[in-house]
Formats: sequence, C-alpha cells, structure tokens
Amino acid sequence: GNIEDIYELSSTLLQNLESCASDPVAVAVCFVTRVRMGTLGGHTGCDRSLPSSVAALSECMRSKAQARFLRQCQEGLRHSLPLGAYLLKPVQRVLKYHLLLQEISKHFEHKSGEDYEVVLEAIDTMTCVAWCINDMKRKHEHAIRQQV
Repeated sequence: GNIEDIYELSSTLLQNLESCASDPVAVAVCFVTRVRMGTLGGHTGCDRSLPSSVAALSECMRSKAQARFLRQCQEGLRHSLPLGAYLLKPVQRVLKYHLLLQEISKHFEHKSGEDYEVVLEAIDTMTCVAWCINDMKRKHEHAIRQQV
C-alpha cells in the first residue's frame, strides 16, 4: 500500500490542527482545505491502501517463517495489537473526523453565521469522505466474497 503517504498525511494534518490553537473554525477550515487539495479522503489512497496493505499482510502471514518473524517483532516491541490493527488505524481515524466536527458544532452559541456555516461545510465534507471510504470498503469486501 501507500502507508508512507498516509503517515505523511497524518503528520501534516496533526501539525495543521495543532496550529489552529483550539479555534473551532480554523479546525473546520483545515479539514475542508485538505479535502479540496485532494490530500484527505479518496485522493490520499486511504481508501485504497487498506485492502492492498491487508492483502500484503495476509500473504506474508501464509509463510510460517514470515509470520513467526512478525510475531517476534511484535513481542519484542511489546505491542499488544497485531500489525493488521495498525494498518486499520489511519483509515478508522479518517472515518471519525466528521464526528469530531459534529461535536464542535454543538458548542456554537448561535447556530447561524459565517463561522457556523464553515463548520457545517466541514461536517458535510468529512461525512462524504467517510461515506466514500466505507463504500470502497464495501465494494472490496463484496469482490472478495465473489472470489470465494
């Protein structure tokens, strides 16, 4: 997959969000801007990397030697979660951004105005991204069922 791209996206997004200084409108603008730039959601490969990464890991786990090596690495690092869980985390995080934005919208005193509209746009945008990722995941799961 493109795990390096996802890591870069997550790191950059974290820096951008930290620079928002707890300003809810700046947080919303950050998400909308990222989607418009094509660096969050479908264009990042978040939706495509999961199936390819999981498929690559599944292939590795078929080899007893590689499976043993991966388990030893996991034990040596004292990581309780299997490697597959770490491949899922970035995608799961993207699927929760709209929930964060919905929570932000609840704390606006006035449910109108330009600032509130920016937050609503961010919610709509990230809800669409989540829907697209989930749709891609459903299609991938359907394709796997068809092969079996």
